Amino acid sequence: MGVAKNADGLTPVGPALVPARFIPDPQNLAMSLTVDGQVRQQSSSAQMLVSVAAQIAAITRFTTLNPGDLILTGTPAGTARGHDGAYLTDGAVVVAEIEGVGRLTNTIVGTRRDGKDNSGK
Repeated sequence: MGVAKNADGLTPVGPALVPARFIPDPQNLAMSLTVDGQVRQQSSSAQMLVSVAAQIAAITRFTTLNPGDLILTGTPAGTARGHDGAYLTDGAVVVAEIEGVGRLTNTIVGTRRDGKDNSGK
C-alpha cells in the first residue's frame, strides 16, 4: 500500500470539499496534474486500477467510515516514475484538477538538512 499522500506535511485536500451527492459518477471524471506548467498526468478516474467503490469496500472491512471522512485514493498513470524520475523540487508549482471537484495549486517547499523548511520555519 502506498503512503505518498499521507507523508508528514502532505495532505492534498482543499480549500473546499465537494459532497459525493454532487458527483454523479466518480469513475468518469477527467483528471490532470501539472508541475511548473508541464503536464504530468492527464487521464480519467475511469483508468484507475482500483475503482472508488472497490476502495471504499476494502476500507470498510477494517474501519468504520463516518460522514465527513476522507479517503485519499490513487490516480491513473503519470507519476514521477513515468517522467524519468522527475520528482518534485523546492519551488515547483503543482496544479491538480479533477472535473466537477476543482483545482488545487501548491508550491513545494523543500526541507533543509537542519530540518527547517526553506520558508524559514
